[in-house]
Amino acid sequence: MGDVPRSEAGPRPAVPAAAFGCSAALRGSLQPGSAAAFSEEPLRTAPQAAAPPPAAARRAKKQPRRGGGAPRCRGAEGGPGRAGDVRRRTAGLSGAEERPALRLPSGQRIVAVLMCLAQCAARRLLAQVHGALKPAPKKPNWCWEMARPSSNMADFREVFAKAKHIAIITGAGVSAESGVPTFRGAGGFWRKWQAQELATPGAFARNPSRVWEFYHYRREVMLSKHPNAAHIAIAECEKRLRKQGRSVVVITQNIDELHRKAGTKHLLEIHGSLFKTRCTNCGNVTANYKSPICPALAGKGAPDPEIEDAAIPVEELPQCEEDGCHGLLRPHVVWFGETLDPDVLTEVEKELDLCDLCLVVGTSSVVYPAAMFAPQVSARGVPVAEFNMEATPATDRFRFHFEGPCGTTLPPALARHESEIIA
Repeated sequence: MGDVPRSEAGPRPAVPAAAFGCSAALRGSLQPGSAAAFSEEPLRTAPQAAAPPPAAARRAKKQPRRGGGAPRCRGAEGGPGRAGDVRRRTAGLSGAEERPALRLPSGQRIVAVLMCLAQCAARRLLAQVHGALKPAPKKPNWCWEMARPSSNMADFREVFAKAKHIAIITGAGVSAESGVPTFRGAGGFWRKWQAQELATPGAFARNPSRVWEFYHYRREVMLSKHPNAAHIAIAECEKRLRKQGRSVVVITQNIDELHRKAGTKHLLEIHGSLFKTRCTNCGNVTANYKSPICPALAGKGAPDPEIEDAAIPVEELPQCEEDGCHGLLRPHVVWFGETLDPDVLTEVEKELDLCDLCLVVGTSSVVYPAAMFAPQVSARGVPVAEFNMEATPATDRFRFHFEGPCGTTLPPALARHESEIIA
C-alpha cells in the first residue's frame, strides 16, 4: 500500500479487525450496488478513540512529508490525490454534535469491499455445492435405447395369433432356396456382365438383342424351378387365415412368379414379372409364357462368358401383337434407374398402413424404395419380424430376427396357432 498520509484532522485511528471481517456496520454500508460501496464519503462508526488535540493536529500539519512536496493520499481508484481531497470529503463533519468518523484509506476500503464480495461468493458457492449434493429428482429418460431384436419364436407366435392384417415383404433370398440365380454378389455375372449393367433402359436402347438374351435365359430357367417351403408356407397361411376373416398380403421384389405358382392370391409384384411384356410403342402390358418368347431367341442366352452375343436384328425380337402396332416388346420389369408403378405403390402404402404385423423374408434391405417399407412400419410401433440368412442394415429396427434358411424358419412361424379356430 505504501506510506499512508496523515490527514489534517490528526492521525488516523487504527482500523478495527472486524472491519475486514465484514462487521454489521461495514456490511450495511458495503452492500454490492449500494452508493456507499464505492463512495468517496468516509464511513461513520461508533467512536473508537478521543479526538486528537488541536496542537497535535497542528504539528501533523506542519510536519513535512518525506521527500518533500504536499502530502498526498490515494483516490478511490488507487490513484494519487491531494490532501485537499480529504478535507473536501470531511468538510461536512464539523460541530460538537458530529462524531468522529472512521476514515479508511481508499486502498483499504477497496480491499474490504473485495473481501466482503469474496465472502458472499463463497457463501453462494457453498449453498450451490450443498444443493448439488442433494439427490436430484429423478427425471424420465426420454433417450430411447434401441433394443436388440428377439429370436424368441414363442413370443412371435403370440403376436402372430393376434394379428388381423399381416404384410409379408419378400426378396431374392426366398427364391434363392429354389435354385434361382440372383445375379448378386461374387459370381453374380451373366457372361461377363452383372445384372446392373444389363437391367437398365440405356442398355436396352444400345443393345436390345443382348438384353433379350439375358431375360430369355432367366425365363427358361424359371420354367424348371418350383416354389420352396417358404413360398408354400406363405400361401397356406394366407388361405387358412382368410377363412378366419384375417388377411395376408405378399409384397414381393421378385420377378420369378414363384409366389403365384405356390398359390398366393393377394400378391403385389412391385418390380414386375419375367412373364409379362410391355410394348415400347403403345405401352400395352400382357402376360407371356411362350418358350421361347420368339423363334430368334431359341437356344440363345447361355451364360457362358465365352459365348458371343447373338446380335439378333430388332425386327426379329419379340414384337407387339396388338393390331397394327408391331412395336418392340421389352420385359415388364422395373429396371435400375426407373420408378415403380405408382398404382402398385399406392396399393402397397395402403396395405402397410393397415397391417398390424409385418414379416421381412429373404431381403437384404438395401434396394430402395422397398428397403424403407418395413422400417416405416416399425417406426409407428407395429411388430416387424425379419427372416434372413444374416443380419441386414435394418435388423436393429425390428422386434424379431430369425436367422437361417427361410424354408426352415418360416413354416413353423406361420403354422396354425393353438388359438385358431379350425373352420
